[in-house]
Amino acid sequence: MLGVDNGGANNLQKFQNNHLVTSKGRALMILQSNGAKRAD
Repeated sequence: MLGVDNGGANNLQKFQNNHLVTSKGRALMILQSNGAKRAD
């Protein structure tokens, strides 16, 4: 996980927190793949 955001224009929270106060119940999580393929 790279970061989180709530989309609020006046949001002063850090993107890399482990918690988030939502804006109107909405949140965004930014993920990055490590490129590994899962074995089935």
